Amino acid sequence: MEVTAAKAQEDGNLVYLTDPSSFDKIRVFEFNFDGSQLVLGGLSHSVMIADMLSLEYDILVLDGHATFIDAVTFRSDGKQVASAGRDNKVKIWDAKTRALGIEPGMSKGLPALHTFTEHDRDVLSLSYNPAQLNRLASGDDGGTIYIWDVGEDMLPLPPDVPDAIAAEVNNEVNNNLLMSLVGHTGSISSIQYSIDGSKIASGSNDKSVRIWDANTGKELLKMTGHEDFINSISFSPIGRRVASCSRDGSIRIWDSLSPLTNGNSETDTALAVINDAYDTCFKVAFSPDGLFLASEGRSNGEYYDTIHIWNVEELSVDAMRTDVVSLTDIDGEAKDLVFHPNGQAVAFNADSNVRMWNFESFLPPPVAPVKAPVAEVVPMS
Repeated sequence: MEVTAAKAQEDGNLVYLTDPSSFDKIRVFEFNFDGSQLVLGGLSHSVMIADMLSLEYDILVLDGHATFIDAVTFRSDGKQVASAGRDNKVKIWDAKTRALGIEPGMSKGLPALHTFTEHDRDVLSLSYNPAQLNRLASGDDGGTIYIWDVGEDMLPLPPDVPDAIAAEVNNEVNNNLLMSLVGHTGSISSIQYSIDGSKIASGSNDKSVRIWDANTGKELLKMTGHEDFINSISFSPIGRRVASCSRDGSIRIWDSLSPLTNGNSETDTALAVINDAYDTCFKVAFSPDGLFLASEGRSNGEYYDTIHIWNVEELSVDAMRTDVVSLTDIDGEAKDLVFHPNGQAVAFNADSNVRMWNFESFLPPPVAPVKAPVAEVVPMS
């Protein structure tokens, strides 16, 4: 597979990461913890890691999937990458190690550290536990969530290792499966651990958002109210809020804990609901400080998508509408949307490109000095 280096192009407040010519249609991507790397997956069968510290990005190619890639994620320390796709497999990769003797601008990665094959349907979402680095959650098209022990980092093999030994590294195993989370009756579109690693939030085509105990696998809370498939969820990095968006066009922000204090395991009451921003909402993501929520979607009859950045510090719908900033006329349907770790930009993909929008300059000036985010995490239980 021939791969060319990507090149950054800047156009006003948009920075374009041009897709390598042989990497067809990026669907999913994620930054590592400091924004120095970007992992990408799509219609190509390869996972790629781009070095973001230079204008001519160095590309690390990780081959091993048999078909489209629907999910990629970095471990919180940036040392591992997980990927999953329509071959029903989850693969764990060393994000830092590459083979030697490759031309500048591209590098061949070593075989996967692990390949998990327990899923019997397409795997659509992945999330590492931020507090327990050896835990990974995966959700599939059949409604099942698995929790894996990804083990200790393995020492990479040199590029000239015999094929028989290399095959051991890429051995397909299921003995790392810890538990299954069963309850959803539709495809798992999105999953994410809470920042303290104690809870998992999931969104599904069964129109529900659910909260699970990450240690026991017990379902703690079911949140209903969306009228169509849920496309995306996001756990706030500063506490107990969970955002969700749906094919019904609505965005909802939930308290993942308070109903539990009243002895309830199901609620249809959200902290905030926005029903008229889109006809279909594809993605939501909290900013690293938890003060903003990004969303992406489109209205019926429109070819172009719109991204909104909502101020959710106070969770007043009126205030959210007043403070919102928007990027409109996005050419083509964006498949993914993530915040840059600096919190000042969001990245999205459309027309086989990843673009980064520096939105901070568009925010209204604060009435009072902005307080630094509280370092202490709100307890989840």
